[in-house]
Amino acid sequence: MFREDARSHGLTPFSVYQGRWNAAFRDMEAEIIPMCEDQGMAIVPWAALGGGQLMSSEQRKWRERDPDARPDRSIRDVDIKVSNVLEKIAGDKSTTLQAVVSKQHNASSYWETNLPVPRLLRTCSRSQPTFSR
Repeated sequence: MFREDARSHGLTPFSVYQGRWNAAFRDMEAEIIPMCEDQGMAIVPWAALGGGQLMSSEQRKWRERDPDARPDRSIRDVDIKVSNVLEKIAGDKSTTLQAVVSKQHNASSYWETNLPVPRLLRTCSRSQPTFSR
């Protein structure tokens, strides 16, 4: 809709969507990703590694004891549940929870890019990448 309005008025249409998207916050998968795919827009996820909310139980305990840690930004129950699952997977793979999240994020990279937008834009169209500087 906005892209068509921009085109009809001789303006540059939107080319990228930036939104919060991670293992515990997947709201954009239902409507935003299909819209970007349809409109040929890139996706740049915000807080792809959980924005500091996805932590192992040991990391959460350390954070609670550390007086210099930033204040808790109300970790949701879903963040803890997802973290527990990711922690189990990490244990099975002998790696960290954050490495598991990063691997999952990179596995979806045909939809999006986490590089700075001016350097590279990959459209959701799998066959037609768009590069800009």
